[in-house]
Amino acid sequence: MAESKYPLQDPLCEQVVVGTLLSFPKEWAENADLLCPELFTSYQCQTIYTLSKGVVDRGEKADIISITAELAKTKTQGVSPTDILDLSNHVAVSSMRQQVMRLVELQRRRTVWAIGQRMIQAGTDESEPIEAIQSQAVDRLSNLFSSASAEIQSIAQVATDYTRNTIQANREGSRLQGAPTGFTEIDQRGGLQPSDLFVIAADSSQGKSSLALNMAVNVAKNGYPCSYYSMEMTADQLFARMLATETGLPSNILNTCPLTDEQLSRYTAASTSVASLPLYFDERSTSSLDAIISSIRTMAYRNHVKVAVVDYLQILNVNMKNVNKEQQMADAARRFKNLAKELNVCIILLSQLNRDRDNPQPSMARLRDSGQIAEAADVVLLIYRPEVYGSRYKYPDELSKVSTSGTAMLHVCKGRNIGTFRFIVGFNAPLTMFHELEQLPQADRQASDDNMPF
Repeated sequence: MAESKYPLQDPLCEQVVVGTLLSFPKEWAENADLLCPELFTSYQCQTIYTLSKGVVDRGEKADIISITAELAKTKTQGVSPTDILDLSNHVAVSSMRQQVMRLVELQRRRTVWAIGQRMIQAGTDESEPIEAIQSQAVDRLSNLFSSASAEIQSIAQVATDYTRNTIQANREGSRLQGAPTGFTEIDQRGGLQPSDLFVIAADSSQGKSSLALNMAVNVAKNGYPCSYYSMEMTADQLFARMLATETGLPSNILNTCPLTDEQLSRYTAASTSVASLPLYFDERSTSSLDAIISSIRTMAYRNHVKVAVVDYLQILNVNMKNVNKEQQMADAARRFKNLAKELNVCIILLSQLNRDRDNPQPSMARLRDSGQIAEAADVVLLIYRPEVYGSRYKYPDELSKVSTSGTAMLHVCKGRNIGTFRFIVGFNAPLTMFHELEQLPQADRQASDDNMPF
C-alpha cells in the first residue's frame, strides 16, 4: 500500500522511535511488547526498523554501525547510510514509551479505517456472502488490542501458574472445574473444560440434540452462561423440550393438549425456573458457519458465555467454493476449535455418523464427511441405543448384560485430558431426556426381536 493511502500519520513520531532505537539499543527490550513494522508508514522508517529487528533477532547489538552494515549486506533499495545517520539524530529516551504508544494508537485507528473501507467495498459486491464480510471484520476488530508478547510465557511462569492453579488448588479442594454436564462420569473428570471442542456424535435418531440440550440446561443451572444454535429446531421447540424434562410432561402434550390445573401448576413453576437461566438462542445466526462464529464471539464478550452448542455440523452452510464436503467439514471443525481456544470457552459440536448396516455400534471412524473432525476435537462422545435397532443388539463386553430398554451407552472414545471410558445412562423417550441411573437394569434373557430398522 502506498504512503498516500495511509490516514493518521505522525512522521516525526516515527523518526523519533526509530532514532531512539538506533542510539539506545536497550530500548528494544523495554518496548518489544509493542513494536512491529506496521507502526511505521514511512518507507525509510519501516525499512530501517526491519533491518534493525533482524540484527536484534540474531542476538547482536543494533546501532548505527551494525545497521549500516546490514543495509549494505542486504542491498536494500530506497534507503541510504545518510538516512540512518539522520534518523539517529531524532532521540527522545525519556518519552520513548509514550512515542511508541502514540504509533500503536495510530496503527489501530488505521486498522479500523481499513476495515471500514473493506466493508464499504464489499457492501456493493453481491458475490461475497455478507456473513463472511461480517466475520472477517469482527475477527480483525477482536484482535485489535492483542499483543504478541502477551502470548509468550517462560517455562518458569508456566511452572508457577500450574503449581498455584492446579497442584495447590487440588490439595485445597478449590480448583475451578469445568461446566458440569449432569453426568457424574464426565463431571468427576472435570466437566466441560474451557478451550475444548467437545463433539457429540451418533447415528440419526439416537438423541444427539436431546443430550446436548440436557447438558446445556445443566450448565446454565450451575451458573455458566450457555448459547445454543440449532439448524433444525426453533427456540420455541427447544423451550418445549426443556419444559418436558422439567415438568415430566411430554412436549406433544404441552404443545397440543389443554393442561389440567395440576399440569398448569407444574408448567408455571418450571417455566419460571427455566426462564431465569443464563441460556441464549440466536436464531438469526444459524444460516452459516461465519454467522455462528461471529455470534459465539459476541455472546462471549457481551453475555460471558462459557459453553456454546452447535447442532449440527453436517447441515452448516460453510461458504467455501470449489472444495468437497470433507474439506468443508474439516475446516469448520478446525475453526470451532480455534474459536474455543481463542475465547477460552467450551464448544459442543454435534455430528452425524455414517450408517453401518452390519454393525450399528458407533465408532469414531464413522464420523461423517471427515476424519479430521476427530483430530480437531478434544473430546469425542458417541451415543449408542441398541433398542433402536432391535433386541438382538446388546451393549458390548462387560456391559452386555445390561438391559437396552430405556437406556443408552455414552462412550468417550477420545478424551485429550480425561482418557477414554464408557457408561450407561437412562433415556426417557417421551421426554427426550438422558439421565443417570441409580442401578443398572439387567437384560431379560427371554427377550427376542429380530426386527431391523433398515
